[in-house]
Amino acid sequence: MAVVSGAAVVSVLRREVARLRDGPAVVAQPGGGWRWRSAFWDRAGADRGAAALQVLGPGVKLCHDSRHPVPADWRPGRGLRLQTGAFDGSFLSLILDPPGGCAGLGPHHLIAVAFDLRGAAGPVHVRLNLRNGVNLERDICTLSGEGPQVAEFDLFHMPMNPDLLGGMWLDLFLPAVAGAEVVIAEAVVSCRPRAAF
Repeated sequence: MAVVSGAAVVSVLRREVARLRDGPAVVAQPGGGWRWRSAFWDRAGADRGAAALQVLGPGVKLCHDSRHPVPADWRPGRGLRLQTGAFDGSFLSLILDPPGGCAGLGPHHLIAVAFDLRGAAGPVHVRLNLRNGVNLERDICTLSGEGPQVAEFDLFHMPMNPDLLGGMWLDLFLPAVAGAEVVIAEAVVSCRPRAAF
C-alpha cells in the first residue's frame, strides 16, 4: 500500500473531479482501469443520523455503533459534514462502494481512494475489502487524518481468485471523538493496472 498527501493530492482531486462531475459516475480508463465519483457529491441533503447504517447517496453510506445520532448534511462544493455530538461508539465509517467495482479485478490492479478531510482529531484508517468466494479479504492503511490524501492498495499482495470475486468496497474509519465536526470535501475511487515487474 502507499500513502500520498499534500499539494500533489489537491491537484489529483481537482483534476479527477473536473473530469467526472458532468459525465458518467464510472469512467473507463485505458488499459482496463476506471475512476468513480458518486453523484452524491453534487447533491444537497441531510440525515439526522439515528440509524446505525445510513445510505447517503449512490455508493455512499455512513456506519457507526454509537447509541446517539451522528447528524450529517452535505452540499455541492462543501462536502459531507458529520457532527459527532454525544458520540459514544467505537467506530465511525464512511463506506464507498463503486458500482461493479470488482468486475475484471485481478492481482495486476491497484485500487486507490483520494479524499480531502477536514477537522479530523486523529488518524484515519482506510480499509479495502474484497469478497472472494466465502472469504472476505482485507487490507488497511493509516493516514494522518487531515487534508487531502491518497491511499493506494496493490492487489498483488492480497489473496484472491478473480473468478470468485463478488464485491469490492472501501471503508474510511474516521476519528470517533465526541463533540467534533468532520468534513469530507471529496472522494474519488480509482483502479489502474500496475506496471509490469
